Amino acid sequence: MPRMLQVRNLPDDVHARLKERAAAERMSLSDYVARELERIVRYRSNAEVFAAARERRLDLDPRAITDAVRAERDGR
Repeated sequence: MPRMLQVRNLPDDVHARLKERAAAERMSLSDYVARELERIVRYRSNAEVFAAARERRLDLDPRAITDAVRAERDGR
């Protein structure tokens, strides 16, 4: 069953930008925001990814990951 969400104290500029984006996609503001929220929750947060890695006893050091990505890019 669909739920309603009310957002309080939303800055005027944020509201205006969301309204512009919704209009650009020919959507109501409500439909646009609902779609964006669905998109956001579809993916795990960084904290969830690292927690899952810890559960699998993987040692993921963000600095080591960044270094590995940079090394790979530099090797191209």
